[in-house]
Amino acid sequence: MTCRARRARARPVVAPKGIAIRADLPRTRSGKISAACRAPARSACRKATSRRWRTRHQRRDRMGIFGIMSRLSQDGGDPAVRAAFEKTMSGNPDAANGAPYTPIEMFVMELFRTISPNGGSISSIMDTRQAGSSDNYGDSVSPFVRFGLPYERSGYIISPHTSTSFDPRHWTNPQQFDPDRYRNVPTSAQVDEAKSKQIGFAKCPFDLTTMKVNDGRNAAMANSAFGTVFGVVDGEPLPVCDYAGFAPFGFGYRRCPGEQLTIQVFEDFLRKVWRDKITFRSLNLPNPRQVPIGPNAVIDDNITFARSS
Repeated sequence: MTCRARRARARPVVAPKGIAIRADLPRTRSGKISAACRAPARSACRKATSRRWRTRHQRRDRMGIFGIMSRLSQDGGDPAVRAAFEKTMSGNPDAANGAPYTPIEMFVMELFRTISPNGGSISSIMDTRQAGSSDNYGDSVSPFVRFGLPYERSGYIISPHTSTSFDPRHWTNPQQFDPDRYRNVPTSAQVDEAKSKQIGFAKCPFDLTTMKVNDGRNAAMANSAFGTVFGVVDGEPLPVCDYAGFAPFGFGYRRCPGEQLTIQVFEDFLRKVWRDKITFRSLNLPNPRQVPIGPNAVIDDNITFARSS
């Protein structure tokens, strides 16, 4: 995670690449950058970050169904994705056979890891300098005092989903399209107190709790030690991939609550594509119309589809 646009006393404000913010800006008597100079610095950081994310979205066409269509395209698509799709659907795509996920679920998860429609998450920083700002360890000592964290109020942390999903520290083959990678990584049902100790935490970051669903079903909502929420039905967990290398839906308690529903929607879309023998092709238009499809995301309307006879 990268802390951007935070105030500093003896060092420059951390800025995006290509943005220089001087360390010798006017400061108050306490050593802080004056408000008149701090605001433009933060504005420059935010604009550069937004611009970089927007450019990346436009360049790689990474949004949902369009991203999947472009990768399955017969001309200009990704041969590895097409081969994995055929392998998945030619077998038994809905049989987990004791694994946490079905083959089609792992295929969709790998699509989301590589497409990564959400470039990142932004979390604001509380004033961690004051006692009582955190009671995670039961003694009300602030994280700033306990760990010497350099965070100050009015800052924020960016969790970069795309770069995290492609980090070689998490995968031996991050650039390869490999749905089978999820067979051997922790699920939210496995990240418990024992796993926390193995990782090196003094205790679970989040207490393990279960909340019953009061609609007649034998179901409940549970959470992992990282705060990731998942369902439990008839005593059987329905986990999600609770691993740092899988970041398209975020992390922990800030993770997207609609993750499993989203994956199921795309599973149904891919079943339709396979069943009806739908193929995708580029129109090769000289000047395709640009279509906005999400925040900071614009695509070229340049793909068509056909149903094989």
